[in-house]
Amino acid sequence: MNWLIIGGIVLAVSVFFAVRALSGGGKPQRTGYQRRDFLFSAEERLFHASLKQAVGGDYEVFGPIRVGDVVSPRGTPPRQDGPREFEDIRDGRFAFVLCDPADLAIACAVRLRERGPAGQPAGSDPLKTICHAAGLPLVGFEAGPVYDEHEIRETIAQAVRKEPLYVTESTGRKEPRISCLDNLDL
Repeated sequence: MNWLIIGGIVLAVSVFFAVRALSGGGKPQRTGYQRRDFLFSAEERLFHASLKQAVGGDYEVFGPIRVGDVVSPRGTPPRQDGPREFEDIRDGRFAFVLCDPADLAIACAVRLRERGPAGQPAGSDPLKTICHAAGLPLVGFEAGPVYDEHEIRETIAQAVRKEPLYVTESTGRKEPRISCLDNLDL
């Protein structure tokens, strides 16, 4: 009878270890996925450092951001090829998106362009067209080993510059006026 109990225990322990060995021994099973080591490529990391230095605390820098998360079609577009054109680039990515640090309102989208042959024709750029139609400033920089922070700052400042507010009425354009200078900080 004792041999029967000992044999049962040995059998149970053997089954336990066999099942554990087949299931991976408690370790997570390997799947067809792997984690990326970096969010950005080497060129994008270099540009990100220059971009952060150039914009300082003026903007929060996010990236990469899907185009469809920033721009979407409005109602029924006037052209029939509009939605198809958008569908083609919706899953594309902006390298970086600059947002206002106070409320994270989107201020500007940035993309890095690969270096192309000199004199290459610009051609039509559907992303630029869509961003312009949506009122989203899009700036592009050529990818390279070194970036000029002053040039980055100036290009972004020019792109996000707001045009003056013009209030139109039936009698024509009226300029905004300051009626009280008491609370004006200079």
